[in-house]
Amino acid sequence: MQRWEYLTINAGEDAWSDSLGRKGELRFFEPATFLNELGNEGWELIESYSRSGWGVYKMFLKRPKP
Repeated sequence: MQRWEYLTINAGEDAWSDSLGRKGELRFFEPATFLNELGNEGWELIESYSRSGWGVYKMFLKRPKP
């Protein structure tokens, strides 16, 4: 049976943090570019929504456990 690991990301206009404790800066936040980088790590977006209007996102991702 396939097992999954999950990642939660909070991304704003200039910074992001995730449920693994990673943090980073974002310049001119472009969601597609950011998600492509996560896709290269094997993550797949399963849900996303804007928490407090334009420019602040909560994202949920998953990838297969090794």
